[in-house]
Amino acid sequence: MKTLPYTISIRSDACPSEVQEVRCRRILRALPRRRETFEALWRDREVILKVFGHPWKARLHGRRESRGFQRLAQLGLAAPAVLCYGRTEDGRWAVVTEKVKDAASLLELLVAQGGPERPTSLLRLASGELARLHDCGVIQRDFHPGNFLIKGQRLIVLDPGQIRFLSRPVGRAASIGQLACLARFLAPDDRPEALDVLCTTYAKARQWQWGKADQSRFRRSFKRERRREIRWTGKRPLYKGRSNVRIKTRDGLAVAGKILSESGEFADLAASIEGRMNAGRVLRQDAFRCVARFDWAGHEIVATRFDEVGLLSTLGAIFRGSCARRRWVAARRLLLLRIPVAMPLGLIEKRRGPFRRRSYLLMRSVHGQPLGDWLCDESVSTTSKRRLVRQIFAVFERLAGHDITWGRLETKDIVVTDGGPVFTGFRGVVIHISPLQCRRRYRRETARFTHALETLGLDSEILAAAD
Repeated sequence: MKTLPYTISIRSDACPSEVQEVRCRRILRALPRRRETFEALWRDREVILKVFGHPWKARLHGRRESRGFQRLAQLGLAAPAVLCYGRTEDGRWAVVTEKVKDAASLLELLVAQGGPERPTSLLRLASGELARLHDCGVIQRDFHPGNFLIKGQRLIVLDPGQIRFLSRPVGRAASIGQLACLARFLAPDDRPEALDVLCTTYAKARQWQWGKADQSRFRRSFKRERRREIRWTGKRPLYKGRSNVRIKTRDGLAVAGKILSESGEFADLAASIEGRMNAGRVLRQDAFRCVARFDWAGHEIVATRFDEVGLLSTLGAIFRGSCARRRWVAARRLLLLRIPVAMPLGLIEKRRGPFRRRSYLLMRSVHGQPLGDWLCDESVSTTSKRRLVRQIFAVFERLAGHDITWGRLETKDIVVTDGGPVFTGFRGVVIHISPLQCRRRYRRETARFTHALETLGLDSEILAAAD
């Protein structure tokens, strides 16, 4: 890859004799052999450059992008102006659009707010603007918050290559499905009041009578979209993207979240992980795993090494993924549902030939007291113990609402911090296909965890909080 900044020459498709020079300053997103997005300069003007490099579909993708923005402008919708479209000197196709100033993506706004509470103004704005798009027959098929900009009181749609334009307003079923997609990331805790604001504002903007049939359809669509997001979110960071880096090594691969990848040279950490674990403080070690704590680039990291021992374990890692990968995916899914878990920072897998023989899970260290010790501490009031036990079982109940159970959870897998319980063990997290199967296992696992609390010799008053 070239070192930024560098210049790309574009031969205009409208006038082949005209060559435009665009100076790339910063890369925003890169999908190898597919597309690259840059912040750039064109005629001393700040622009966004998108370069398409698909082996045989690059021209189609570029033309679809250019025409999509032009079609949005024709419909009277806010969209960046296309400044240049053509072929680069290395045979790829590029689209140059104006950079929308004083605007922020919906993703940036959600990250900046952090907590589950969303301002009512943001809910009303997003829902009302989505209704306006649907009235114009616009459907964004790649529906995620990074594809929407907010400037003032307007919602600007990006990535027009994934937009479907209809000759009529979007129908009721498709509209409710898209509204469910919007609610998926604007209502992370499935708060009824947030969902009601979205539905009411949308129906008012479309001049609909929102009845029980619409509400039922919305609920079904919302649950389907939430389930799809839970399944995909855990696996998404395994690929190179906006929020993570993926490195192929000589004997495997390494994946790091943005927190870790921006702190230092992650490739060096992946190569020297075994030595750093040996030099750190070993917390636990047996024939199958080793847990050690060490410092790196200002982070206190707890690394767990898993060894695939035996033929069945080695073959299982091919189909189900390594032990570290399964726990990484589970932790990411729980974070999506805002469950307090130890932050997953990185994943390293090492192969021997075609088989995964060793894997490492890197987590942020959690400082606190193990649940068992905390509950047996006489200096802690009974009221605090009851409140904490009630919080833990509320997490189990909430997960069951998403058809997820947390099996084989032990008291040592929960650390009590100043902010409440933090879960550190992810080996038994399962997404069920059947709700009936989920409720059956939920009852079994909650009974097992209640028995684990009883073995600590707790008062009946504390155990009553588990009912």
